[in-house]
Amino acid sequence: MSYSANSQEFQLVLSCSALDKNRTVEVIKKISNSTTFDEDEFLSLLKRHHLCELAFQLLKDESFFSSSLRSQIEQLAQANQFKAIAGLAIQVRLQHFFQANGIYAIYMKGLFLSHLYYGDIGKRNLVDIDVWVEEKFFNQGKSFLHALGYVSTLDHSSFNQRQLNFIHQCNHDEIFYHPIDKNAPVIELHWKLRNALGNFMFDPIKEQDKLMQVEMNGVAFSVFKHVDQFIFLCVHGAEHGWFKLKWLVDLVHLNKRIHYHWEIVVSRAKELNSQRELRLAWSLVEEFYDLSIPDSIAEIKLTTIDRLRLNYIRHLINYKGAFCDTGKEKLFNLLYTVSLNRRPVLAKELLLKNLTNTTDWLTLPLPSSLFFLYFPLRPFLWVYRKIKS
Repeated sequence: MSYSANSQEFQLVLSCSALDKNRTVEVIKKISNSTTFDEDEFLSLLKRHHLCELAFQLLKDESFFSSSLRSQIEQLAQANQFKAIAGLAIQVRLQHFFQANGIYAIYMKGLFLSHLYYGDIGKRNLVDIDVWVEEKFFNQGKSFLHALGYVSTLDHSSFNQRQLNFIHQCNHDEIFYHPIDKNAPVIELHWKLRNALGNFMFDPIKEQDKLMQVEMNGVAFSVFKHVDQFIFLCVHGAEHGWFKLKWLVDLVHLNKRIHYHWEIVVSRAKELNSQRELRLAWSLVEEFYDLSIPDSIAEIKLTTIDRLRLNYIRHLINYKGAFCDTGKEKLFNLLYTVSLNRRPVLAKELLLKNLTNTTDWLTLPLPSSLFFLYFPLRPFLWVYRKIKS
């Protein structure tokens, strides 16, 4: 099921997320003369794209909307403020631990986007904290998270060591959540910056000069400089099919805050093997937020495959269901993801990820010595699950 990107509700979401007061006023004027505007649909879109906090900035004093709508948006915005404060406290403790143990870490997205480009850590919706450490320090970071009360979303006790090694090989992070403190954000602890598609080829060991130090609460954190930050967000959004407008509007706010020399951005994107993602992102920014594509970006011509990718992305942005919630959606996403591959052949980890997974292992527990049987058995296990369901 999908909705129209031209709907009044969707257009208001766009103007609010960009914190565009003039455009928001214009949209509200149109809505005031209409009988079709649906507040429930509007709120659903804000939640779906994680944009309630930004909408609150523009609508908190707007008397046109019901007190119920304004109250719900305010509550969500306030809850995010508390989560941001709690998240910063946890992030500070995490960085203190890294510094005390000589662990070099890079922080991505999250509170730093809010702090640097929105002007307030609570303005942008906070879901998780992404941090990369060298793989040799991953277990130390993991142990510290356990000491903070975090647990992994992966139930290690359900799998043998061979299976756990396979999971590690096919992924680039592990996700941790706090089962008691509901204000504590999810933490994604990375041992690789990105997955194996061959884009954003940033070397965290050799390119430390491409990082900058950002101080928060008296603690210095390493984050990408503004150019690499923009490119990283383009790659991250592309790999997720821009399913959430939250990611796309980040680019709008970076563009507002930073004066980019786009020829430098394009050159750097070429170094990082990310020009395609940069071009796709700007096509979407132009389409949804009416910003003109810089000449240097426009010189990267869209191919027929790029246009197919954009059609799929529009579908995802307009999709009301959950990400990859049906077999059809999973197939579309697989084809789209493979199309983004920049390597001569698909990386081993991408292939393995689709040859077996934890669902197979839970369906049919096998000893480590027979792990190889999961590959030929996968289609039969899939059929078995379909019959059982």
